[in-house]
Amino acid sequence: MQKFLDSWTDFWFHSFDEKRFRFFQIIFLATVFVLYGMRLVDYTFLFSESGILPFAMLKDLPELLYVSIPVEMLAKNDTLGFSLHFLFVALIGLTLFYRHIWLVAVALYALHIVFLRRNPMGVYGVDMVSTFWFLYMAFVNVKAKSKIWQALNSTMFRLIQIQLCIIYAYSGLDKAKGVTWWRGDAIWYALGNTQITSIDFSFLAHAPSILTLLAVITVLWETYFPILIWVPQIKKYVIYIGVFLHLGIAVMMNLYEFSFVMLAAYPLFMDKKMTHQLYEWLRLKPLIGRLVS
Repeated sequence: MQKFLDSWTDFWFHSFDEKRFRFFQIIFLATVFVLYGMRLVDYTFLFSESGILPFAMLKDLPELLYVSIPVEMLAKNDTLGFSLHFLFVALIGLTLFYRHIWLVAVALYALHIVFLRRNPMGVYGVDMVSTFWFLYMAFVNVKAKSKIWQALNSTMFRLIQIQLCIIYAYSGLDKAKGVTWWRGDAIWYALGNTQITSIDFSFLAHAPSILTLLAVITVLWETYFPILIWVPQIKKYVIYIGVFLHLGIAVMMNLYEFSFVMLAAYPLFMDKKMTHQLYEWLRLKPLIGRLVS
């Protein structure tokens, strides 16, 4: 019993690894830096009174994310809203190119929620997953030496891992409920939609068995990811499939931001020794070394 309790304590409170966490941050923050940078360019269209959703119309939309304080009021004024969005992008860049600062991470989460609520019409998968990552980052203080902070850092490290497992499990179970995924139709419908694909996949109409195989593998992989990823002997293969899956989604469906935000959590599952060796190798490289140091 004592051995189990010690393992349980170590799992939750003594598992934080700064280098793997930094890899997670680099992938995630680089992705949202580009995403929110592009949204800053289109701020007038996305968030202003003359854009697609004037502030007065918000009350007519279903509430996407409940918060007790109407933080979207901060973006009601176009000038203040644009300034906050600029600050948001700047703080993402600061954390990406400099280092993790706890109060900055808290501000990033708060600003993310402001613009998530200001225009829920523009929200999709990448925004929802980013909400989780920003939230957990807000409870990490890398440089803190107190045991409480170190335990909290480790807990957030584990919660990011578990959150990824939950996302995949819900996605896999939802797919498993219908017949389109078991027959391969779902992938065909996605690849046949010329509005989201940049490549002509019509040739796959002559290979329905391939589509069915890919669909079934996707359902099984997502559903059982929360179990298989913790098995040391097969963990790397689970990661390989995930990387292949998300890179395929990125290239075939132009969902680059979503794919890389999901992949951002993968370094937390990678082998610690291998990740540290990669970290030290990158640290010696120009430009990239600045990100990991």
